[in-house]
Amino acid sequence: MKKQQGVTMVEYLVVAAAMAIALLIPVPNGGGKNATQLLMDAIKENHHAYLWGMSMPL
Repeated sequence: MKKQQGVTMVEYLVVAAAMAIALLIPVPNGGGKNATQLLMDAIKENHHAYLWGMSMPL
């Protein structure tokens, strides 16, 4: 039973590393951007549209 104590930590490390790699590699048809950059671009565009809408007078 003693050998199995560290196995879960290794599994979490492998999954976390795979997720980090998946977020940082370029997305196909993404213009050379990775998933994190695409998400940030989408947030910026939505925020810009929200600010534009809020600046319109009633």
